[in-house]
Amino acid sequence: MINWNALLLGGASLVEASRYESFEPHLERDALVLHGLFDGMEALEAQYGQAVDAAQAGKRGYFTPDEDDRVRQMLLSYRNFRLATFSAVWRYVHYPRETDPVVQLKGFVLGYAAALMMFSKSLRFVQVCDPYEIVRKKLNEPDERFGIASGFFDNVVETYCSFRYLMLFAVGDRFWRKHLRMIRRLELDKDPVIGEFIPHIRALRVRCWRLFWPTIRKRLQYERRSTLRFLFAPLRITGWGAQTLLGHAVARMRTTLDYRPAVDEAALDYLAARIRPGDLLFTRTEYKATTVLLPGFFGHVAIYFGQPADLGADLLAHPTVQRAVDATRNIDAPRGWVLEANHAGVVVQPLEKALACDHVLALRPNQEETQRWERLIAAFEHFGKPYDFDFDFGRTSHIVCSELVYRSMHNKGVFQFSLTKRMGRYTLTVDDIVQQYLRDRQTSSECWSAVAFLMRWRKDRALPTDPAEVPVILSTLLPG
Repeated sequence: MINWNALLLGGASLVEASRYESFEPHLERDALVLHGLFDGMEALEAQYGQAVDAAQAGKRGYFTPDEDDRVRQMLLSYRNFRLATFSAVWRYVHYPRETDPVVQLKGFVLGYAAALMMFSKSLRFVQVCDPYEIVRKKLNEPDERFGIASGFFDNVVETYCSFRYLMLFAVGDRFWRKHLRMIRRLELDKDPVIGEFIPHIRALRVRCWRLFWPTIRKRLQYERRSTLRFLFAPLRITGWGAQTLLGHAVARMRTTLDYRPAVDEAALDYLAARIRPGDLLFTRTEYKATTVLLPGFFGHVAIYFGQPADLGADLLAHPTVQRAVDATRNIDAPRGWVLEANHAGVVVQPLEKALACDHVLALRPNQEETQRWERLIAAFEHFGKPYDFDFDFGRTSHIVCSELVYRSMHNKGVFQFSLTKRMGRYTLTVDDIVQQYLRDRQTSSECWSAVAFLMRWRKDRALPTDPAEVPVILSTLLPG
């Protein structure tokens, strides 16, 4: 007898007969668990279309942070349901070793029903998401926070849209048909433990057969994409490596050998006395290669969060915040800390190190305390990610400084940002964020507050300007 269930659940080898224990004592509990999983997976299938349809990324060209979260949550739900289903039916891999034919058949019904449900939901997952390249890319992004490896969606396609799985489905179907008379004679459909799964099997068998040929087509499309990725992988890896090395080098280059930041100790003290956790710090550094090469006035933005104690016990207890705060231990930062994305990745830096520059603008998004902490948590979630030298806002596995602000602020309260297509990429520059501040002031003066603006003047010192004059000055520095 072919043990299709063992193959279906990962190819595990059977244990020795001497180690086998009957699964009869577990039938009732596992049936109860699977009942809940079936209800959850039915609801999950509805999320597939809702998540893709709600995300207008296909038309717009990029995901907003809330759309990104919705699609990622769909992926996590699918992953968790799949793991829970495998865990619940793993013991029934060994159903051929049961000596009691009735117990054996009950175990087969549980395992077969769960496998059919997972098979059909996985095929539906592929069917809904595969047509959209931007959705596929999003679902293939790694996420270390939740243990999702790169290429997750491609792995689903490779696993479930395979001839091996179709063969296993056919073998299970054969076993089912062979024992159908016995199922009817024993009236297992009225059994209080496994009876409810009999109708599920009947319905799911029909559905899976209907998905047979669409599955074959998806598999062929996947093989074509895989072949192209394989052929161009060396070029892509080489290009990314060269781009990263060049980015690191340019980020450290200056156009002078004798550079001294205009933001000195007095300027830092002035600024530190006025800013609070959650404020945005926009900087410009003269004599820096990136300042010369990149358009706009401001070249960088960081998020100030002060001293760890300023965040409060509740925020410090959050795991994403804890990871970042741990990096501040045993390092002296009397003026507080910032979270920023620079060429080294998303890191925490002492304020004085982050502001080794010539011009600093401090803007405060005016939000309620709860919203401000939510925004900081959203920013801390990206801590440790590498810098995106490709400036691709379509992915969240790599982050640039302005994207850190975008993904932590967009749709948080009244704040809305629109990405602009530049050189084939949808991006949000640092100047775009400042211009958003100027536009929001025209409709509501309560959205933002200009906390401080230090500009480089005579004798190469950064001196504060009158906060009331900040919008006028910025309008001249950032035309349009």
